[in-house]
Amino acid sequence: MSEEEFRSVGYDFISDPYPIPGVDDDSIGAKRRDEAWAAISPLLEHYQSLLIKNERNRLINELLKSTGKPRLYITRQLRRYWQRGMAPNALAPDYHNCGAKGRPRREVEQKVGPKRTITPGVGVPVTEEVAELFRMALDGFYLTNEKVL
Repeated sequence: MSEEEFRSVGYDFISDPYPIPGVDDDSIGAKRRDEAWAAISPLLEHYQSLLIKNERNRLINELLKSTGKPRLYITRQLRRYWQRGMAPNALAPDYHNCGAKGRPRREVEQKVGPKRTITPGVGVPVTEEVAELFRMALDGFYLTNEKVL
C-alpha cells in the first residue's frame, strides 16, 4: 500500500514504540551483533522449519556441532531476533540501558546487594569515605608490593 492510499483511507503514521537499536560501526556492540548474526544466520536459511519444534531442535543441534557455541546462546539470540523485529540490528546489545550516565555512584544510604545470611552483623554502605580507605589500602600496599604485581 502506498503512502497516498494509506492517508486517503484516513490513517496516520505513528512512530514505532519499540525502535530497533542501532549501533556504531567498529564498536563493541557492532562486534557482538555481528557475532550473534553469524551464529544464527545458518538457521535462518530454513526459516519455515524453525516454526516446528522438532525440526528447530534438530537444526540447532546441527549448528551446535559446527559452531561450538552454547545452546543457550543460540536460543537466546534466536528469540531476541524474533522478538525485536527480525533484523540483524535486533541482535545488538542493550548497552544504552547500562550504567547511570551523569549520576554519582556514591550517594547511597543503604548497603547494596543481598543481606547477610551466614555471618552475623549488618553490611556497610560504601560511601566516599569508605571508598577512600579502599583506595589508600590499594595504593599503599598492593600497588607498591612487587610480589602482588
